[in-house]
Amino acid sequence: MKRFWLFQTGAEGLSGGKKAAFWLWNVLVMVMAGICLGLLSIFFAYGDYPDVLNIDQMCEILSVSTKTGYALLKKGSIQHLKVGRSYRIPKAHLLTYLIGFAPGHTIRA
Repeated sequence: MKRFWLFQTGAEGLSGGKKAAFWLWNVLVMVMAGICLGLLSIFFAYGDYPDVLNIDQMCEILSVSTKTGYALLKKGSIQHLKVGRSYRIPKAHLLTYLIGFAPGHTIRA
């Protein structure tokens, strides 16, 4: 039984477009694996913080002033909840904001 050409271990025996697609597939798989490992390292780096942050904790993670933190929230750069007079920021939303700084993305505060 012959394996599907995209999942074989080497490009031997492939020609033209199949060879290019094979290498493109391999690069894509490596990039996605790198992104997953990067996300895991970011997640575990902030494991000491609760799942829902207050403004002070968010500013500590971002290393910004409280004033800048409030500006980020009011501008809508970071999704958040407002409970009464206080802001609550789910850690997942803060990580989404941080991931936006990957090469090729621009986010302005």
